[in-house]
Amino acid sequence: MKSFQKKIDLTQTHSVSREFCQKMLTFSHRNLMKVISFQWTDEWCLLELEFCEFYSLREILDKRDVDSEFVNLMINDLLSGLAYLHSRGFVHGDLKLSNVLLAKEHDQLIVKLGDLDTARPIPSKFSLQGFYTPEIMAPECYLKGIIDERVDVWSFGVMLFRIFTGDYPFGHRDTFTFEQIRENIKNYSFQTFKVQDIPAPYSTLIEACLEPDLKNRPSALELIEWLDFPS
Repeated sequence: MKSFQKKIDLTQTHSVSREFCQKMLTFSHRNLMKVISFQWTDEWCLLELEFCEFYSLREILDKRDVDSEFVNLMINDLLSGLAYLHSRGFVHGDLKLSNVLLAKEHDQLIVKLGDLDTARPIPSKFSLQGFYTPEIMAPECYLKGIIDERVDVWSFGVMLFRIFTGDYPFGHRDTFTFEQIRENIKNYSFQTFKVQDIPAPYSTLIEACLEPDLKNRPSALELIEWLDFPS
């Protein structure tokens, strides 16, 4: 297996622990980037990770449009990877286009969830002073200061919204302040397109993912169980 190394400055992050790195070594799922080994010091962690030879999803979208066959593959692969990660008691916490990677195994294209060093236990506290991507966080992060597996589902909906519209639903930091983005998310105030502008059946999926009421937002596993997209 080809691999590469990623060095994490522990003075800049509080989400990585030695215990979590040990657990990452036990993760085994075709839709998660494999963590092969790690080295630990008082100041940094050096992860050896599976190398995915193709682009990230963000790079793919920058180069060309994607068809429904690819979108369906991505949806199924990512939900499968998320459901596995959640079943192990962790939330990714930073699900976005640049953290979705493409690889090929046995001549088959596979979508993998990368950057697992952002993951944290379910549930965890959310802080505005910590690292986060403001555009993709769910309303309960800002309203209640909590993170659990449903945050990944919300972020997944934001990612799909971007794939179909090219925009973030609640604003981007190029044109909005962090505070404005947070308020738009808390108030469920769409700033660009509406979900209804996206073709079915994807609009139904995105609407379910962007359910502002945490109790009514489906889990990744529940989405897998009722999705039936055409191939």
